Amino acid sequence: MQSDRFPNLAPIPLLLRVVFATALTGTAAHAAEQDTASMQEASLPTVTISGRAENDSYTVKRTTSATKTDTVIRDIPQSITVINQALIKDQSMQSMADVARYVPGIGMANGEGNRDSPIFRGSTSASGDFYIDGVRDDVEYYRDLYNVERVEALTGPSAMIFGRGGSGGVINRVIKQANWSTAREIDLTLGNYRNRRAVIDIGQPINDNVAVRITGLAEDSGGYQRNAKIERSGINPTVAVRFSKDTTAIFGYEHFEDKRAADRGVPSLRGLPLDVPFTAFFDDGLE
Repeated sequence: MQSDRFPNLAPIPLLLRVVFATALTGTAAHAAEQDTASMQEASLPTVTISGRAENDSYTVKRTTSATKTDTVIRDIPQSITVINQALIKDQSMQSMADVARYVPGIGMANGEGNRDSPIFRGSTSASGDFYIDGVRDDVEYYRDLYNVERVEALTGPSAMIFGRGGSGGVINRVIKQANWSTAREIDLTLGNYRNRRAVIDIGQPINDNVAVRITGLAEDSGGYQRNAKIERSGINPTVAVRFSKDTTAIFGYEHFEDKRAADRGVPSLRGLPLDVPFTAFFDDGLE
């Protein structure tokens, strides 16, 4: 009787070969048991870590933007990212482009140099998917953060909440409003290329039923390109009137101006960008 697997064992009687194979099987099983026992002995004990973050100033748990009622964020059927006032101040954010850097799935296109143009999840830019305190804000312009309390970005299907629009999400700005708290803030920014900017925020309760707040902006800045210029100003007063324990009305007005020399980019020549100094500026004047 021949064996292709063990050719050298052919002369050995069948009984001896069976005993030899059984011994090999037993040895392998014993080795596997030893490995299992060694792994069990080497297992580390369970470690439980408990504690809380020392600074949760970036955490927002509730919002009224999506449902128009005070709702816990975990109950909103969309992915939502909230950039609150603490993060805006820590990062010195001034524009929606600054906010978009901290929102996954949303980027900001150039907008031809004269408007915010968000791109949701790589789809077509949608300048009409902006909201302000839950009200549609589809005017094409640059939105400054001088009067913004926080920015809420909601991504995903939005027909159940926002209906018309919502190409892949929406961006909602929550404006600073009179709320019976005292505010006294002045922010000054000075930088290279004649960067000059001032923002004020003043709030004051008049009595238990009336409170006022005013935010303002003035900016006159240049840029590293010749003739680049931004002239921006804004004012936003609000008045809160408490009619009863459950009824409060907030009245507000905003006047905002943004004049700039829109950057039209670098022209092309023979299929390549025109070779010009980095300070070159192609524009059609202040808009």
